[in-house]
Amino acid sequence: MRRRLDPPFAVSLTRWAAVLLCCLAGCDDGTTEDVFDAPASTDAATDAMIDAASDADVDAATAVDAGTLDASTLDAAPPDATVDMAPPVRPGASPDACKLSFTPNDAVGVGFPRPEIRLPSTGVVRVAMVFVDFDDVAAERTPEEVFAMVSPGAEDYFAVNSYGRMDLMLEPHLVWLRLSENAAHYGEGLSSFEGHRAFIEEAVQAADPAVDFAGADMVVVMATPRAEAIPFGPTWTGVPGWEIEADGNAMMNGITSGRDLLFWSSQWLNHEMGHSMSLPDLYEYGAPNGFTRPFSLMDLIDSDAAELLAWERWQLGWIDDDQVLCAAYDTPITLTPIETAGGLKSAMVRLDDDRVLVTESRRALGYDANLARTGLVVSLVDSSTVRGAGPIRVLNGQRALLAGERLVFEGVVIEVIEASAEGDTLRITRE
Repeated sequence: MRRRLDPPFAVSLTRWAAVLLCCLAGCDDGTTEDVFDAPASTDAATDAMIDAASDADVDAATAVDAGTLDASTLDAAPPDATVDMAPPVRPGASPDACKLSFTPNDAVGVGFPRPEIRLPSTGVVRVAMVFVDFDDVAAERTPEEVFAMVSPGAEDYFAVNSYGRMDLMLEPHLVWLRLSENAAHYGEGLSSFEGHRAFIEEAVQAADPAVDFAGADMVVVMATPRAEAIPFGPTWTGVPGWEIEADGNAMMNGITSGRDLLFWSSQWLNHEMGHSMSLPDLYEYGAPNGFTRPFSLMDLIDSDAAELLAWERWQLGWIDDDQVLCAAYDTPITLTPIETAGGLKSAMVRLDDDRVLVTESRRALGYDANLARTGLVVSLVDSSTVRGAGPIRVLNGQRALLAGERLVFEGVVIEVIEASAEGDTLRITRE
């Protein structure tokens, strides 16, 4: 049974307080995910600091031509004269034609299929959670209070975004375990694959006498948030031969928390678990900008539209192939909001070997409840672009497209014909 605890207090730091706290802790407010040398020349990176900057406008990637469509140009509805009992013909190509390939040996990426060693994204996902403090920084809060910062927020987020396909089970060992070194030792260890692995492994060994890790899909180490020497909480993505073993289970995925837990709360864990499931960062490394904001948790954590993108959900198996159209030209297509279950979720166009145009409908629902401007969102997915440089970019910036507006990109014209609470109707043509 999933364990849920009611938070005994509220975390109410503002974004600017979060940035100030980050600066006091000595971290870079223009967040980076450093890539470190991993064993066996495998790209298994430790995800570093989460973006603590305020919203910033994304540079325009394409020209948006807004105008009123001529209704006479729309396809006329067929006369209701006969009843065709044959199954409807899906326009366009097979959805497989729009799937990009996952870059070999990468820990995260935008392709298919996801690496088998990454965290499962469907069914019951068991997460062993242990709590640690240090000789120089003893915990002040109880483990129950720290656990309440992430639960039930994490479980609820993945239940909603996966349309019930992922059942996250956080299994906490609610005891503070004292590690052997001062906090700064573990903070410094986050700068390397081996150092981060050693941090997690020591915590697992300390907990092993009392915790059964046999069925765990991953482990999350919750450090006391008092430890200023551990300013942020990154993801560790293991590789074969470097697993963390306990109770006969070789674990390939782990996360450690940091002081930023105080202001990101459960959305910190949700973002990091995205990496564990192979999703890349979508903010710009070394700068306070993002490429998809406000439309993905993998960009800005405290976004007004923190649901995951259609492409990310497709990668994770939360959207089925039959909910995607590929290369469906010259026909009206109605997409249901990404925040709701069921219906057609995306129409796509494959541009070349590495790039796909992706459309989706966004409404002020669920974790997008604060979205001010709703409508059609168009993204460019590029598997040749590394994380931190925009492997996914929202082409219409922070402004969803409304009825009567269109976007033109490399000869592909995407027009919004109609919009309602039920979704957006669009048409894709080529110039």
